[in-house]
Amino acid sequence: VFFVIQMSVTSLRYSIRGSKRFKNDDHDSPYPDSVSLEGLDRIFDELEQVQERMEELAEEHELDIARADMRDFYRRRPLYIARSLIIRTLDLFWLRAFLAHPVLSEYVLPPDQDLFKYITDMFVDDLHDGPPDAPANILTTSNGIDKHTNGTQHEPSIIGFRVTFYFKDNPYITNSTLFKEFRDDENEDGPPIITQSVIQWREGMNYMDTIKPRKPPRKVPSPERQEDEDEEEDSSDEEEDDDDDDESFFTWFDSTNKDKKLGDKISGDFWQDPVQYYRDYFENCQKEATARAVAAAEAAEAEGNETMQDPEHSSSSNNNNNNNNKNNDDDD
Repeated sequence: VFFVIQMSVTSLRYSIRGSKRFKNDDHDSPYPDSVSLEGLDRIFDELEQVQERMEELAEEHELDIARADMRDFYRRRPLYIARSLIIRTLDLFWLRAFLAHPVLSEYVLPPDQDLFKYITDMFVDDLHDGPPDAPANILTTSNGIDKHTNGTQHEPSIIGFRVTFYFKDNPYITNSTLFKEFRDDENEDGPPIITQSVIQWREGMNYMDTIKPRKPPRKVPSPERQEDEDEEEDSSDEEEDDDDDDESFFTWFDSTNKDKKLGDKISGDFWQDPVQYYRDYFENCQKEATARAVAAAEAAEAEGNETMQDPEHSSSSNNNNNNNNKNNDDDD
């Protein structure tokens, strides 16, 4: 925006210099008699000075945001660590939190749940280009000069994130950690640079081959073939399970998987407050149990009403009562 304004001012200056109607000999001229060419040059110089100051403020604002992000990073990290220590005392925390999340739960298939039970911790680290563990108040001076780079201009900023899962010993994988990292491209225009762990499966425990990958988007067929393909689909795979289109959560650690949206979802609202989803899991379980109890009670009540309204049952009950009374009279 600032660049466009500056170019507009420069363009206007040259257009005025080249105008033959600059002097107000014609009453239709848009320029006043009191403004000379030299006067307009001075005005435009003042406007350019203001524009340059606005650009300086914009750069300072970006530096302030970068510094604020770095301060927030160093202040939050000890709190995340303290939270993780408490979470480790809760059974199956991360499995239950994932299952209660409206989006992440779709990635955790039944085979994944067994492996999720062995997750002891999960952590999201922001990646930055500042000193590794320096306190935020010594990263930069008030004018944005980095004290750790001999006074050169430096703009510390968050440049990506890393998601790490920690596992205890389990029968599925030998990895103690699995991570996936997304780092911004230095050119700012390219896709993020992605690195991840390679899952080391124990012999015979890799269940990835038993899960069909998500189907690619279907190509729209030509109108002539549409009817034939519809008939073929109707005649085959009629009982195909919807789970065939599912994809295991752990395929995310495949080097060919570039899904940053899943990483954004994990590092976003889920990481900020996973405890709320852990609570939601129990609330959902309670709601489901209540719903099952209500359904069972309604079914029992409906069955009782049907029994009372069955004429054969009523007649049989009356006959039994009469026979019982007759037997009692004979005994007397």
